[in-house]
Amino acid sequence: EQGRTVLTANFLQPNMVEDRMRELRNQLGADQMVVLRPKLGKQKTELTGYFLTADGNLRKIDAAVTKDEKYMDNLAKLLADTLGAKVSIEHSAQSGKGKLVVTYNSLDELDGILAHIH
Repeated sequence: EQGRTVLTANFLQPNMVEDRMRELRNQLGADQMVVLRPKLGKQKTELTGYFLTADGNLRKIDAAVTKDEKYMDNLAKLLADTLGAKVSIEHSAQSGKGKLVVTYNSLDELDGILAHIH
């Protein structure tokens, strides 16, 4: 499993994000990199970010999960893809309460997940 790092960047300045991503990619020896920023709304959850491909191309990411009947499944998949870990959401429609469960296999993996959240 490849290591993970947290990138702090101003998304309003794509050139700076791209430069920092290239720097980190070289430092980590990674082939590809993804940087995401979530925005939670009442009707949907949006993700914006950038994907630096192995061939050096930078692609903008714009994704959204609409709050419909499949919202919890889609949100769990979105979180799993972002955190790199299995995620499940147990939700009660009656009470509006629930649990968010993130599964990890080692303390190192937990540290990586916490770094994403932090």
